[in-house]
Amino acid sequence: MLKRVWGELGEETVVIDTCSLLGDTAMALPTPGKVHIGFSTQKGALSWFIRKATRSPASHSFLLFFSEQFGQHMILEVQGRGFVQVPFEVWKAKNKLLALYEIKREDKITAGAMQLLGHRLGALYDNWSLLGFLLIYVVRIWDRNDLDDKKKLVCSEMVALFLRWCRVPLQTHIDRVVPRDLWRLAETHADCFQLAYSSERGARCLTKVKTMGRKLTSSVPTSPTKRPTGPLPLVE
Repeated sequence: MLKRVWGELGEETVVIDTCSLLGDTAMALPTPGKVHIGFSTQKGALSWFIRKATRSPASHSFLLFFSEQFGQHMILEVQGRGFVQVPFEVWKAKNKLLALYEIKREDKITAGAMQLLGHRLGALYDNWSLLGFLLIYVVRIWDRNDLDDKKKLVCSEMVALFLRWCRVPLQTHIDRVVPRDLWRLAETHADCFQLAYSSERGARCLTKVKTMGRKLTSSVPTSPTKRPTGPLPLVE
């Protein structure tokens, strides 16, 4: 978000406003170079199904960053139209934001991860993967999502890819990660994440979030500044 200010000589300057109001609660929005991981929900049958199937208050995960090209905060998300970016002010009018976490990594690391993620922009939504989630979480007959299409994405898969490229140590199949698992990861790993905002509903869920979902990381966290000598412990 931008706001205009005037200096002592009357000149007009445009600066970044890193605080926004959602209802009555202030949130800290990412400054240039920083990226937040977020969790939300909305009305609709699909959102309801994901929450019920995964036993989570969140049905959606996304990335939030400040775009210097557009001069505003943007959302990167995978939804019905595929992998797209949407202005934050437009997005929050249609979604119920639960929580935001700053990813504690150097700007050069998040910039590199963004460049890699940029190659996936426009990827189609993986509708068949939803059936895979049904078989995993509801029918419980699969251990991994064999219907996952590597050329397509779902929201949590996109976020998990970004976190891997940011050198956050994940230890699971990213094709079966759901928003619930990512929320637990963000809430329980202060070495990698810092809470930037939670709604009233999100705050009520924080204690529960720490125990819900599957553990995604190894017991020994990776240093946020030290470059790993080998591949991250991620099973694909």
